[in-house]
Amino acid sequence: MPLAVSLALAYIAGCLAAPYIPLLLGRSLALAATSILLALSAYFWSRRRRGATLIIWLLFFLVGVVAMNQAYREAISPLVHYRGEAVRLAGVVSEDPSVKGDRVTYLLQVGEAEFAGKRWRGGKVLVRVTSPTRVYAYGDVLEVEGRIAYPSPPGQPGESDYRRYLWQQKILALVRARPEGISKVGEAGRNPLMSLALKSKERLRRTLTTIFSPRESALLQGMLLGSRDRLDPALEEALAETGLIYLLCVSGLQVGFVLSACLLLARYLRWSRGVTMTLGFVLLLFYDFVVGFNPPMVRASIMAVLLLLAHYLGRHRDWRVALAVAAMVVLLANPLALYNTGFQLSFAATWGILFLGPGINQWWKTKWATTRFSGVGAYGWWLAVPLGAELGVLPLIAWHFGLVSMVSLVANIVTMPLLPVIFLGGALAGGLGSVFLPLGQALAWVVSPLIHCLLFLVQELDKLPWVALYRPPPPLFLVFSWYPALWLIAKGRRWRWVGAVLLSLLWLLLVTGGGGNKESAWLRLDFLDVGRGDSVLVRTPGGRTMLVNAGGWAGELGGNKEGAGLKVVRYLRHQGIRELDVLVITHPGEEHCAGAWAVLRRFPVRLVAVPYLPDAGDVDALLQLRGKDIALGDYARLLAFAHSRGARISYIRGGDRLRLDPAVDICCLEVADLPSTRGVALQLTCGECRFLLLTGAGTGPAAWGSLLATSGTEVCFLPVPKSSVSLEWLQQGKAPHHLVFSASEELSSSLLSSLKPLELQGTKIWCTGKDGVVTLVTDGDSVSGKSWRAERGGKDR
Repeated sequence: MPLAVSLALAYIAGCLAAPYIPLLLGRSLALAATSILLALSAYFWSRRRRGATLIIWLLFFLVGVVAMNQAYREAISPLVHYRGEAVRLAGVVSEDPSVKGDRVTYLLQVGEAEFAGKRWRGGKVLVRVTSPTRVYAYGDVLEVEGRIAYPSPPGQPGESDYRRYLWQQKILALVRARPEGISKVGEAGRNPLMSLALKSKERLRRTLTTIFSPRESALLQGMLLGSRDRLDPALEEALAETGLIYLLCVSGLQVGFVLSACLLLARYLRWSRGVTMTLGFVLLLFYDFVVGFNPPMVRASIMAVLLLLAHYLGRHRDWRVALAVAAMVVLLANPLALYNTGFQLSFAATWGILFLGPGINQWWKTKWATTRFSGVGAYGWWLAVPLGAELGVLPLIAWHFGLVSMVSLVANIVTMPLLPVIFLGGALAGGLGSVFLPLGQALAWVVSPLIHCLLFLVQELDKLPWVALYRPPPPLFLVFSWYPALWLIAKGRRWRWVGAVLLSLLWLLLVTGGGGNKESAWLRLDFLDVGRGDSVLVRTPGGRTMLVNAGGWAGELGGNKEGAGLKVVRYLRHQGIRELDVLVITHPGEEHCAGAWAVLRRFPVRLVAVPYLPDAGDVDALLQLRGKDIALGDYARLLAFAHSRGARISYIRGGDRLRLDPAVDICCLEVADLPSTRGVALQLTCGECRFLLLTGAGTGPAAWGSLLATSGTEVCFLPVPKSSVSLEWLQQGKAPHHLVFSASEELSSSLLSSLKPLELQGTKIWCTGKDGVVTLVTDGDSVSGKSWRAERGGKDR
């Protein structure tokens, strides 16, 4: 093993061990120990003693421990305990602002800040402005007045962890400001290369938007710049399911295209090695500035520069050394990048291609060498590159995203010829079009059919049954066992059959969801955190599934936008749900049913149960519904879509029962006090335990009280859309043992404060906005509960 590789592994081992080796005596002792080890390693190395390599390895291990502990300290934000506090700060915009719809986000390098009577200097802060009057640029000095809004941990599994992202980037806080609370007070010194790169990036974006259709332009901006702002979510999901999502992550593929173009141009023009290396280095550095120095891009650029340097010096090129040096550079700059998903996938894919690729290519050549089609053997790398990358990242994708693509290899093989032409052609069209628009448009006419062909292949592959399997994340032992199995297959010689058997078993566990959530013989209810509205997943002892509502964000009921529904979909996939037996919509209001669009698009649903609506002749009832901001046209289209997807529509009223499982009685309750709401409540009875779901019972205390008065109610679930809802009626009668609220995080604190007397009487109160997903389980005699955030944090609230 080359020394550079062993030292990189030692440094990474130190980074991983850092949480378990706290440096209690501070940085001084660590630096002293490092100096001693450095001196010892120099002494032994000069005398060629055997212990030299071990001491140097220990030195890099200690450096990794020190660097990661220091990174932890720098990433801990002092502002996490001051959420909601007003803050005033001044800082410099340090990178290109992010514009998404009517929202602009700036990354500010803080000069000075003041909050809660305290002052601090330095660090990075994200400033988010909604509906701004103008967008400021890189290098502008801004004064900001806003409120600290440090993000909460994800409320349910399967959600992206924005707080962890800020921690990895060492961003101290998120500040929300109004347009009038932000102003420009000057300009700081700008990096000329960064300014040029950002101006070129913006001009390229405008040109691509002009010469290509919106769908083509969004895809090209993702491939060239890594920007997904304008990409259709359905297309992004199709790319993920077909194993082509890496096209939108600027890394080795794009760097390879740029470097190949540079080398081909140098060869055609007969440039010297020095000119070629200089041009390649400048192009890669400029491209890094354009797309941002993300870990995958930095890794690819460093390896490309080392390749150019070896070419210039005429030295042997060792990919292991290049990969180790790239990892060291990235992790020395920011040790927290080790936990970055893009960093892990980029290095795993590169390792898979370079370690497994030659063996796959040789096997392919040998396979065809003795046949009449021996010429096919020359195309071995066409199989080796996608197969090596797929084998390298498969367990990591399953671990991070709970996804196993069954067509990834086929999709990569059939689309491979299109990718370099689309990338280079799109870049050339955008670049030349920025100078002379008609020339860019002429090139766009050539590239557009190829983009359409790529999109057609993606869409057709995505229509295949079992295109992708969504499974609960596999256990870590499966991920760690995958790579030794690959090593045995590639290098094990007589033990290759052991590696092949082990890899087959591991792949089978990934595909079948081995190590996922175990089946329970009890009744289980998961109260989801959907942001707005409510959603409850019911799993019965007989293995049947029922989803009660799917939440709904503003504008989602039209079917063209997905928000709360996507949160429900991600949770269902994380839990290994493949189909739903029943989808119950308890109320036609947007916050209850709009998310059903996303659910129906992705899951087979046998029965959709909805409350009875008045017919066209019942004018008064229809006017009452319209007065409650219920979009009956969109609601009717939702039901028609459910029917077109093969679901049977059933209308329910008070007194009806849903026959889902013999062990669970599901009764629909009508709210007589509020007939205009046209909603229903549900009561689930399992043994001696009753669950009352007041999801469609309006907002009337009298109605709630009458339903809760039923004796033996163990659990009551209540969506609270606004702070003006009175909850005094809960303390007047017999309180349930568990009280679950679906409320925003802002309302959770006030709800818990107002119901403190009820909690002191023994009622366990849960809020999805504060606790995340709340899971209650019963065996028919008693009810136990847990929350996602408490379980994830290691202790209850």
